[in-house]
Amino acid sequence: MRAQLSPDQLGDPRQRVEERFSTSRQKLGDLHTVWYTDSAGRQCEWDDFEAVAHTVRLASENLKRWDRDRADRLDLLIRRFHTETEPVQLVVPALAVDGERALILDGTHRAVAAYHAGVSVTALVYALRVPLAPKTLPDLVHYL
Repeated sequence: MRAQLSPDQLGDPRQRVEERFSTSRQKLGDLHTVWYTDSAGRQCEWDDFEAVAHTVRLASENLKRWDRDRADRLDLLIRRFHTETEPVQLVVPALAVDGERALILDGTHRAVAAYHAGVSVTALVYALRVPLAPKTLPDLVHYL
């Protein structure tokens, strides 16, 4: 898991988990990721001065800009998803950012690949609703 979630900042999350079920490609594309590019479109880290946070949709549109490891993993998943005869099942842990927005904590490769493949998807998003602060997750500086 790439997200640097700080469990000690969460308190007792068992009382704050929202289940969000969707078969909507639009809603899948609206999920936020912990993937970033700079103003030139190059992959960068969350703390880069020019870091632009990506939704699943934007990450899919920028597929060719990711480093070789990420691109290869996405390509493998996309090809696998194209062979599926049933909807791709995604279980996505996330952090509720506000209202309907959620930041994926794990499973970004699968979410981006399924969105990019254009296949039918059934997504179950488990979104933690906890106090939002950069101490909880450094990436939150892009959402606060």
